[in-house]
Amino acid sequence: MARYATPSYDLTPQQQQALDLLLAGKTVTETAAAVDVARETVSRWKHKEPGFVAAYNQGLLSAWETSHKRLLDARTKAIDKLAGLLDEEDPQTVLKAAAALVKLDVPRPEGGTSPNALARLMALSDF
Repeated sequence: MARYATPSYDLTPQQQQALDLLLAGKTVTETAAAVDVARETVSRWKHKEPGFVAAYNQGLLSAWETSHKRLLDARTKAIDKLAGLLDEEDPQTVLKAAAALVKLDVPRPEGGTSPNALARLMALSDF
């Protein structure tokens, strides 16, 4: 029975550095200059290499989860504040701020985090 090699999706140290910079908010151009590669290389990593795409998406998801938890914690405080303000006579400014926070929505990022699944999807999109 034939065995098929499973591709390795480990990032090189250069790719890991690029990933960290991108997740810190650097542009593709800034990242490329910092890791001493062409802009096109970083762009290819970000869009065409399953391991890098998965790691990038996982980083975005992690940041979103952290922010989302903080937002949920803040919403709890806002709801408590709203409940307390219901007994006040005219706390318009505080009430508007608390109401705005309760309505705030942060969409969950989309994108695969499995390099194997991304490789399959990317292979299908090449047709």
